[in-house]
Parts: sequence; structure tokens; C-alpha cells
Amino acid sequence: MKKMRKLRTIGKTVALVLMMAVLGSFPVFAGQWEQQEDGAWKYEEDGSYLTGWVSVEGTWYYMDPETEEWVRNPSINRNNVCYLLENAVTKAGWYATETSDMVYLVESVSSNKITVSIRLQTQPYLTASTLARFEVSLRDRTAKEMSTKLVLNLYD
Repeated sequence: MKKMRKLRTIGKTVALVLMMAVLGSFPVFAGQWEQQEDGAWKYEEDGSYLTGWVSVEGTWYYMDPETEEWVRNPSINRNNVCYLLENAVTKAGWYATETSDMVYLVESVSSNKITVSIRLQTQPYLTASTLARFEVSLRDRTAKEMSTKLVLNLYD
């Protein structure tokens, strides 16, 4: 009886090792940056280049949909401002201890500024308190927190 248990244990161990070897032989793609011959950067994941806004290790990068290349300073507009502001807020270390998700919402757009609020998301599609409101200047590319007047550069 002892001998049978020992054989079963050895058999299970061998089967587990073989299964791990087989599963481990499949390629696993992790995202990676690739510099092109012309100096441009692309981001590859799962065998293809990503486009649009891509989050890499907590930072948003804009990858041009046509060239698939990273755009270092994308234009500030209604579509891009929340990503740029989130990067600036994260880099400044603000709200790093929040346990709820934060949502960046465009409140208004004018010819020279965009107003964005940062709100806590308490449930899907439901936001609670506003943490901060920013006036984003299209002219000098900064975001001024409206209650404290602290200024963040969007392209640092």
C-alpha cells in the first residue's frame, strides 16, 4: 500500500512537471517599446503595435493610429486633455492614496481653455465627490487647480 502511494505521488509529480513544461513553451508576449531606425518609438503587445491612448505602467502614451508611433506631445483637445492631465497629476503624486477609482471629466471647452474635474467613482457610471477642478490653458499647456492655484505642466 505504501509503495502504491509513493508511485502515485511520483506519477502526479511527473505529470505536473510535464504539464508545466508544455504550458511554459508557449510564447507569452509582454508589452515592449521598440525604437525604429528613424528614432521613432512604437509599443508592441501580443505581436502587434498598439495605437491610440495606451497605458504603460501607469502612464498614458498616445500612439498615432496611422504610423503606430509615439506622439511625444499630442495636441490638447477634448479627446486628449484627460489623459494628459492624469499623467501630470500622477507625476505630481496627487491622490496616490485614493482607494476609489478616479474619473477625469471634461466640463467645458472654450477657445483658450478646457475645464476638467477629477471625481471619485463609487460605482460603475456613478461618481461622488469632486476632488479637484482644473483649468487647462491651451496657450501655455498647463493645468491650474482652481481652488489652490497650483499649476501642472502637461508636457513634462
